[in-house]
Amino acid sequence: MTTTTERRDVKTVRLRFNYRSGAKIINASMAALGEERDYCGVEGASEGNLSFFPVPGGLDQQASYIAKTVLPHLIASGFQAEQVAILYRAAWLGDKVAVALESANSTFVRTDGNALVKRSSYLARFIESCAGWVTGGWCVAAPPYGRLLSQARSLVYGGRANEAEEDALSLQLMAFLRSSIDAGETTHTWLHRAYQELIVPWRAIARNVHQEWEVCSEMIARTDPAEGRDIPLNTFAGRFDGTGRVTLSTLHSVKGREFDAVILFGINQGDIPNARDNRSTSALREAGDSSMSASRALVESCA
Repeated sequence: MTTTTERRDVKTVRLRFNYRSGAKIINASMAALGEERDYCGVEGASEGNLSFFPVPGGLDQQASYIAKTVLPHLIASGFQAEQVAILYRAAWLGDKVAVALESANSTFVRTDGNALVKRSSYLARFIESCAGWVTGGWCVAAPPYGRLLSQARSLVYGGRANEAEEDALSLQLMAFLRSSIDAGETTHTWLHRAYQELIVPWRAIARNVHQEWEVCSEMIARTDPAEGRDIPLNTFAGRFDGTGRVTLSTLHSVKGREFDAVILFGINQGDIPNARDNRSTSALREAGDSSMSASRALVESCA
């Protein structure tokens, strides 16, 4: 099969500029790849800095060192906690970091597979969007109310509702959202009210048999203030500025976001890159698949 780059009427344009990383990080990524990619940063941008912290012991010791030494050092150097991310390959590694941070009394928010909001749950994402609307999104229609109503209709009726049903749904949703603006509620309190005012009545009339209504109850349990798990509503909504909470995320989930400082956890020989990465890289180089190689370059630039 002929690729587009082999067509005479198509011009290949190499994207050389990295607008997010400094020169030191770009050079380190190319060194990790073992090949020259001719990437460069924006003129005048900070070069960035790379620091390596060898830690004797296993993953638990490394997580403890991050919580007790590396993170406090960054905060003392002037970094805001909400602009610091701790990244790892899989959610189970995030569990180890979370335990270490809790032991050090450091607050955090997770955006991996073990996060409070399950990305696989349509209801959980809807509730999160509602939180985003009431914590400032209503001012700029982010998200638009029409989208929230459409999502609610899909949750309750599977997307098919008559005019009377949609009007009743809209009245319930808007009443709840308006009463939430500037209410000063924590996530736990707000979720409790969402459950009583939306989930309970909607579940009673729902025609969508595939909905996981218990997801809301699970989030309520996971924000129990008696266990020190309650969080500000804007944090739950994904508005991290000024929250003072470090972000915990997998490499995959953090794509598209930017932080002033990034801590990589679990960078051990044989783990990153692992044997599978090395086999894939060898195959891609032989095939000349530049798009996949660039994807791996992104991961290794973090390392």
